[in-house]
Amino acid sequence: MSRIPDSVDGRQAFRPIPVRFNGRTVGVVVGNEFRRTLRPEHLLRFPRDAVAQSPEVLDVAEGLGADTLVYTLPDGRAAVMGLQAFRAVATIIDRAAGLQLAVPIARFFTVQVERATAEQLELFR
Repeated sequence: MSRIPDSVDGRQAFRPIPVRFNGRTVGVVVGNEFRRTLRPEHLLRFPRDAVAQSPEVLDVAEGLGADTLVYTLPDGRAAVMGLQAFRAVATIIDRAAGLQLAVPIARFFTVQVERATAEQLELFR
């Protein structure tokens, strides 16, 4: 993993490493997380909302040190799941772009991500 100095307080931070598949960047690995922002057309809608990912992408992300998946959903929530748990509960589907692993969003741990306000940031000074 690639580390870079953090300019704020001198601690180390992780440099985002792009994950490419079929010539496109599909996400980044930051530390031990594979991160991907999903648009509405990326989600499966039937029989229920789900996230699908190519097993090859997961293999590349794991090779770069990722053990956690973090998907930013169109509504702003973050869906989080361990990589091995994702593989264990996934259903294999074929969406005409090759085989993919799909997991319903309801199986993920979801959190609402909000930017900190100035007042909240002052609490840490």
